[in-house]
Amino acid sequence: MHEIVESPEDYGEPVDTYRYETLSSDAQRVVEEVVTKGSYSTTNQSLESTEFRYWDTTTVYNVTYQNETHVLLTYTGGGCESQ
Repeated sequence: MHEIVESPEDYGEPVDTYRYETLSSDAQRVVEEVVTKGSYSTTNQSLESTEFRYWDTTTVYNVTYQNETHVLLTYTGGGCESQ
């Protein structure tokens, strides 16, 4: 699961900060999808990026895309808790 939120306040500090241009093509596709739709989920592990963690806990990232920094959350679908 991938989700864009307004603030990391309820989820903890970002574990990493990325610029869109430096991400792998898989991660770029994830960012494009989640920024466009607000959330993005996939059941196909090959569509997950290697830059982002997919655990039962929520992981927070800052991602700069089109000159705007977005707060990206990643997690698996079951039993999610904030990290």
